[in-house]
Amino acid sequence: EEAFQVLDDLSHLAPVGRESILLQGARIALADGPYTPAERDVLSTVGAALTICADDVTRLLAAARTPS
Repeated sequence: EEAFQVLDDLSHLAPVGRESILLQGARIALADGPYTPAERDVLSTVGAALTICADDVTRLLAAARTPS
């Protein structure tokens, strides 16, 4: 819980900034293959801490899997 307190300080960021943070985490999680259940849980928790709704977290995690 303490580890996520720092994310509370990021609530002033624009939505695109909060999404960018989640996408960076998602790309790191994907570096060694598909998301594990534990990685997905952590990313969902981070998304919630960043006040990103569950549907948008799902969308962003799917977008991270798509090559740019």
